[in-house]
Amino acid sequence: MGYRIKSRFIYKQVGQRLKQLRNQKGVSQKVVADYLGVDRSTYTNYEMGTTTMTYVTILTVSYTHLTLPTSDLV
Repeated sequence: MGYRIKSRFIYKQVGQRLKQLRNQKGVSQKVVADYLGVDRSTYTNYEMGTTTMTYVTILTVSYTHLTLPTSDLV
């Protein structure tokens, strides 16, 4: 298991940015969720900031689906 982000503020901020960038790329939540091996509802919760995600999850999404450095997420 990877390290988890501790701050709820950061969860929401990163989640909002993931959603914005995913929409800009035209990628559905289902596509990203399937790639991560989670339910679409879990990925929705990542974007809403209500479910914690590991740094590995953030890195995987940012590099593989959004093709951007993680520094662009915050």
